[in-house]
Amino acid sequence: MTWLQALLLGLLYYAGQSWITIIVWFTMKPLFLGLITGLILGDPITGAQVGASIQLLYIGMISAGGSLPSDTTLAGILGTALAITGGLSPEAALSIAVPVGLLGSFVHYGKMSWNSFFVSYGEKLIDEGKADKLWIANVLLPQLLLLVVSGGLCTLACYYGATYVQGIIDILGGTVLKVLGTIGGMLPAVGISLTLTYIFKGEAIPFLIVGFLLSSVFGQNLVTIGIFGAVFASIAYFIISDQEGAVEISQQSEQEDAEEDKGRKRLSKGTLRKAYWNWYLWCQACYNWLRMQGLGFAHFMAPITKELYGEDTEERKVAMKRHLEFFNTEPEFGMVCHGLAAAMEEQRANGEVTGEMITTAKTSLMGPMAGLGDTLMQGIIVPVTLAIFVDLTRQGVLAAPIMYAVTITTISIAISYNVFMFSYQKGNEAILDLMQNGTLDRVLRCANIMGCTVMGALIAAYVVLSCGITFTSAGMEFNLQTQLFDAILPKILPLLLTLLCYRQLKKGTSAMKLIGIIVLVGGIGSLIGLFA
Repeated sequence: MTWLQALLLGLLYYAGQSWITIIVWFTMKPLFLGLITGLILGDPITGAQVGASIQLLYIGMISAGGSLPSDTTLAGILGTALAITGGLSPEAALSIAVPVGLLGSFVHYGKMSWNSFFVSYGEKLIDEGKADKLWIANVLLPQLLLLVVSGGLCTLACYYGATYVQGIIDILGGTVLKVLGTIGGMLPAVGISLTLTYIFKGEAIPFLIVGFLLSSVFGQNLVTIGIFGAVFASIAYFIISDQEGAVEISQQSEQEDAEEDKGRKRLSKGTLRKAYWNWYLWCQACYNWLRMQGLGFAHFMAPITKELYGEDTEERKVAMKRHLEFFNTEPEFGMVCHGLAAAMEEQRANGEVTGEMITTAKTSLMGPMAGLGDTLMQGIIVPVTLAIFVDLTRQGVLAAPIMYAVTITTISIAISYNVFMFSYQKGNEAILDLMQNGTLDRVLRCANIMGCTVMGALIAAYVVLSCGITFTSAGMEFNLQTQLFDAILPKILPLLLTLLCYRQLKKGTSAMKLIGIIVLVGGIGSLIGLFA
C-alpha cells in the first residue's frame, strides 16, 4: 500500500466519522466503504465482497443517545484494506474487523468530548449578534479537529498495518485462518439479533420463521422475500385497522381572515428550505456530551429567527439561546420537533405563544420521536435495505453498494423533508392526532412484520454454523450435521444460535460481551472439531 492510498483511506474514514450530514451516517456503512476501499486499492470486487461480509455483523447495530458500541466505519475500511493487502477471506477479515471496530469507538467518544468545548463559542457568537456565523462553531472547528485526529490515525493504521499483515498470516498458518473463518460465520448472528430486539414482537414473531423457511427450504433470494414481507405487512395493516377500528383524523377547515393575515409575520419557503438543509447537512457535525444536537438545532433555527426578528436584535438572541439548549432526537422522524418549533416560533413572533411553550413542546416530543425514529429508521428501514443490497453484492452485483447509498439517501431525504414540512404546516394538533389515533402504532407493527420476514431469510443466508462431529457406528459413518440436524431442518443451528443471541441481549448481555463469547466458543469449537 502506498502513502497516497493510505491517505485516501484516512480521508474516507474522516468522512465516515464526520457525521456532517445525515447521509453519511446511513451511507458510510461497511457495505459501501468496502467497495470504495477496494477501488482505492485497485480491487473493487474483493472490496465489495469483504465489505458485505463485515456489514452482516453490524446490520442491526443501533446508535442512540450518543452511544456507539463499535466503529463500523473503521471496521469496514481497515478490515477490507487488510483483507485485500493480506489476501484474507471475507470471514477472516470479519474477525479482524471486530477488535478494530471496538478500538475505533474511542475516536467517537473522544469526538463527543472535545466537541463540548465548541458549545461555549457558539453561545458567544449568539451574544455578539453573530448567529449567522454559528457554522464556525457547529461545523468548521470541530470538523478540522476531527480531520486531523481521525484521518491521521486511520492513515497510519492502514499504511503500517498492511505492511506486516502478510507476515503475520504466514506465521499463523491455515489452522488459525480456519478458526477465524468459523468465528466469522457465527458473528452475523449478533448483528441480526440486535435488530430483532426492536422488531421481534407481537404478531411479527411468526414471520421470522416464515422468512427463514422461504430461504432455507424453498431457496428464495432476499429480494423476493422482501417483496413477500411487504405483501404480508400490507395485509396485516388492513387486518389490524379493521380489528381496532379506523379512526379518522379531524381536519380543521382552513379559515384565514385576509385582513388579519396581512400584517402577520410568516416564514417563506426559501427560509424553511434553508433551515431544513442546515439541519440535514450539519445536525451532528458538533455532536457532543454537553448539548448533544443542541448546537445543530440552533444552527437550524438561525435563518428562521433572522427572518422573524431581524439580524441583530434582542428578540433573536433570546430565541437562539432558547434553541441552543440540550436537544437530542432521531434526525429524520424527529423533524416533527423542528417543524413544530418553526411554526411556534412564527406564532411567538406574532405574540401568540410564549418562549416557554416552544421549549416545552419541542422537548416533550423529542423523546417519543427518537424512540419511534430509531426503531423505524435504524431498526427496520436501514437493516432491511442493507440486507437486500448485501445479498445482491454477494451475488456479484458490483454496483449494489452504490445502489444502496442512492436508495437510502433518497429514503432519508424523502422522510425528513416531508415530516418537517408536514409538522410545520399542520402544527401540533395533527401530530398528536396521528399519535393518539393509533396510525403510527399500526405502521410500526406492520413494519415489524416485514423486518422479521427479511431477518429470518438473512439468518438462513448468512449465519454459518455447522457441526463437525462424525463417528462410526456398526461400520457406518454418521455425520451429525447432515444426517441429524439437516434432516430436522436445514440450517437449524444458525437459527438456534441467532435466537440464543437474541435471548441473551434481552436479558441484558451487552453486544460486545456477546461477541467476545462467540469468539471464544467459536475458536475453541473449531480447534477441537466441534464446529466444521
